[in-house]
Amino acid sequence: MEKITVLMAVYNPKLEWLEKQLNSINEQTYPNVELIIYDDYSSKMSFGELESIVKKCVYRVPYILQKNSYNMGSTKTFEKLTEQNTSDYFAYCDQDDIWEKEKLYKEWQALQDSGGIMVCTNANAINDHDQIIKQNYMSIPEILKRKIELSTVWSDLLIKNYFWGCTMLIKSEVAKKALPFPDNMYHDHYLALYAATQGRIAFLDEVQVKYRIHGNNQTGFLKNIFCKQDYIENRICMLKLRYTELLSRELSEEKKESINKLITWTLCREKYADGHWRQFMKLLKYIKFNKATTLFEILTMPMPGFMWIHFVRLLKWVKTLKME
Repeated sequence: MEKITVLMAVYNPKLEWLEKQLNSINEQTYPNVELIIYDDYSSKMSFGELESIVKKCVYRVPYILQKNSYNMGSTKTFEKLTEQNTSDYFAYCDQDDIWEKEKLYKEWQALQDSGGIMVCTNANAINDHDQIIKQNYMSIPEILKRKIELSTVWSDLLIKNYFWGCTMLIKSEVAKKALPFPDNMYHDHYLALYAATQGRIAFLDEVQVKYRIHGNNQTGFLKNIFCKQDYIENRICMLKLRYTELLSRELSEEKKESINKLITWTLCREKYADGHWRQFMKLLKYIKFNKATTLFEILTMPMPGFMWIHFVRLLKWVKTLKME
């Protein structure tokens, strides 16, 4: 059978969680798997400790363990893993989740059945103690499933990522063609977007991953947003940079036209957030791109800074309650 290479980036992992992830990879039922691990220059554990854990947990699957010469960050580490390894398929792996035994086999089968170039699955969210706190955490709306069938989902992925790297299996040739990964976009979001522009993608609506939610997750609701300026820089200006960079990639004129419209949307949002309230009507015009975000900004950006901060704290607290 075709080879699947699991690409894992590790940085200061909690050893208990890492062992569980490694054990779940070691127990995969797919018969042709290899594991490549890059330690992103961890500062809280020695490379020798990591070697011992991997050796203890991974004995059914061949593996290679290497270390970056400096801390590159997860996106650049996954880029390096993608660039330097060869296989038929790549499966991207976090350091603290737990995979079901048939994850890789079922994903590989889904690609054979669909003729796709990338597939992602559903997942349950778990807490520090492996307890499920939200079932079907990575499910996607029915309308998105229809767009996947019609191969039109790429435009939705310009706005929001619906596919998580820990559930992803992608043809290696597609992942390599996507290089380099943009600096201002997580690798999984970009790979999903790129794959959607290149061919058929698939979604397997089965839970094949236990996704661990904890304080150090890199993504989350308004994560690392502590004031209005943080929001403007990280949620509006960063998006504008992302779209501008995407225009430099090989895309059809139709897709570039769609991206240019989104750049106009982000410029309008930026001006409104900066106090140009006459942009209100333009924001309403572009509400179709992201209704929730546009309404959030229309309602909250006129708030004084101190009031905005308290409102965002309230939203984060409500979000936390929903996950409990």
